[in-house]
Amino acid sequence: MALSTAEREAFLAEGRIGALAVQEEAGRGPLVVPVWYDYSPGGEVSFLTGADSRKARAVAKAGRFSMLAERTHPTYRYVSVEAPSAPPTPPRRTN
Repeated sequence: MALSTAEREAFLAEGRIGALAVQEEAGRGPLVVPVWYDYSPGGEVSFLTGADSRKARAVAKAGRFSMLAERTHPTYRYVSVEAPSAPPTPPRRTN
């Protein structure tokens, strides 16, 4: 059952562990790793990872990534994202 845009955005905004997939090297399958991510409806997906991590370097080099967020209990649901990458942003401070 397909989700509407609003349902997809709400699902992503609930906060889950995502599976990031990025082409790291020609001739090999994509690098697929679990990631914590942040998302607010209408915004961009942000990954919580070190700027010099293997996955961050792979995303910067490839210029694109895919990500899957899922719910494994009934009813099973998932949302996949495919997007261009953007330069990392500095961490946000909270008081």
